[in-house]
Amino acid sequence: MRRAAVEGFTQLIVLGAGLDTLAFRLAHERLFEGVISADHPATLAVVRTATARNGARSVCRPPDIVPSRPSADMSEARDPELLSLDLTGEDACTALTKSDTFDATRATVVVVEGVLMYLQAQAVADLLRSLANLPTPRIRLIASWMIAEPGQPIGFVGQSRLLAGWLRRRGEPMLWGSTPSALPAFLAGLGWGDAQLIDLAEEISGNSKGFCGPVGEQLVLIEKGGMG
Repeated sequence: MRRAAVEGFTQLIVLGAGLDTLAFRLAHERLFEGVISADHPATLAVVRTATARNGARSVCRPPDIVPSRPSADMSEARDPELLSLDLTGEDACTALTKSDTFDATRATVVVVEGVLMYLQAQAVADLLRSLANLPTPRIRLIASWMIAEPGQPIGFVGQSRLLAGWLRRRGEPMLWGSTPSALPAFLAGLGWGDAQLIDLAEEISGNSKGFCGPVGEQLVLIEKGGMG
């Protein structure tokens, strides 16, 4: 996302952020002219309550992080727009273009992190196709997804069998996954260009000795009409 800001993207949309403070932090660093955080109404109710009680600035960024634009006056930084959006029942493009912050003239980066694996395959296709139709001059999608061969359980490599049961009881089982060979064609069929696949475990292990974190989740970086 920071690279996208340097490369000319001026609008950020975060979908299904949950309680992640990413949208608040980047909005207050003023990396993007407009920031929208869209999530389920029930989740946003919790976020709104927390920010009303504690102040949005309390969740923006750790005190030791220097804003990427040092001249920015943090007192003038705008909070992200919190937009209600049910990813399983609403059209994302329609909801986003009706928001107060959305600007169709801005190059836009969309982040969907830790979300797609919890949606049914048809809902994933509908969401990504809808995002590809956003009426902006340039759209870059950054999304996380789970590796899963057809017919195989979806989850992290070597995860406890108890985890899948716990997720089911919580009403959030992992429902969708793909493979490095199948994902690019899947995305191309939904209106996107060439995909760049990023192995998270490989990226982290290359920068951290003795990495022993979860394996099985990857990132895809892709643009409508090509990587540009």
